[in-house]
Amino acid sequence: MGWALTVATVAVVAGMALFTMNTAAMSVQQKQTIARKLAAAKAAGARKAEDDNGDVYDYGAPVDFDSGERITVHRAKATGNTSDGRKQVAVRVTVANPTKHRLAFNEQNFDLYDDHNEPARFDPITYSAIPRHIAAGDRRTLTLYFDVLYPGTYAVDYGEVEWQ
Repeated sequence: MGWALTVATVAVVAGMALFTMNTAAMSVQQKQTIARKLAAAKAAGARKAEDDNGDVYDYGAPVDFDSGERITVHRAKATGNTSDGRKQVAVRVTVANPTKHRLAFNEQNFDLYDDHNEPARFDPITYSAIPRHIAAGDRRTLTLYFDVLYPGTYAVDYGEVEWQ
């Protein structure tokens, strides 16, 4: 019994050392992304995409969600300045409903993070063109607007999935 306990202890210590080395090798941005996703998952009840492994997808990659919708984020592009000095960013998305049932849609399930990993403000001008439901078999391409502090590259989140 003592030998088995020693082997198990060595295995646990080795596993902890490997985890610590992997965590130390992560960039600050990777750690912030993981922390942001964990916080969002906790706040949103941990909605998961069918094929989500915590991966970050390229713009243009469609992702199927357990709730039925297929989301594709095509791009996030700065379009101008706001009156308070922020940059306005237009996010082009396609929401498809391949199911046989009408799906409720809430554009505020999307989040945008700027080049410094700061959350963007959802711009209310978005509301005028957004449907509340997506009919069975229908697809809508929409533009969502956000206001960011820092221009550069943008990350778009929907549930636990991220596009960059």
